[in-house]
Amino acid sequence: RPAAGSAADPPAIHAQDDRGRSIDLAAPARRAITLAPHATELVYAAGAGPYLIATIRGSDYPPAARQLPVIGDGTQPDPERVASVRPDLVIAWQPSAAAPLVPVMDKLGVPVYYSDPQTLAAIPDAIERFGVLFGTEATAGPAARALRDRLDALAARYASRPPVRVFV
Repeated sequence: RPAAGSAADPPAIHAQDDRGRSIDLAAPARRAITLAPHATELVYAAGAGPYLIATIRGSDYPPAARQLPVIGDGTQPDPERVASVRPDLVIAWQPSAAAPLVPVMDKLGVPVYYSDPQTLAAIPDAIERFGVLFGTEATAGPAARALRDRLDALAARYASRPPVRVFV
């Protein structure tokens, strides 16, 4: 067996989530759960869809996400179902929704990563961070660049138009 830290060992993963918390994984995530539809979509965009093992009701894009087991909904994920699939990473959106899971995940040593991109410009960054967490940078980097290029093209195309005010 190679010595610790040798080239045969997968690299340790260090990332910062959108709440400013440091997330450390001994190796790229291979059994992740998403607790928000946007996180599911961004994980797939980063090339890590094969490493999702479950999600919540409503995560239906891309179409492959519809085949994932459902562990509850976005406001009440089932801690027993989550623990039973043995994740190595949980990706959440709002701390209140993840609150029932956090004590269980802490006991199991499973980090909870919070994904909350607040702007369109933050979405490519999120794709890149998922690439780091899953070791899929070779897919995530080009996907993030393509999205940035698309956003830049849209900004240039509509730069001379007055802003549209909306309320959601």
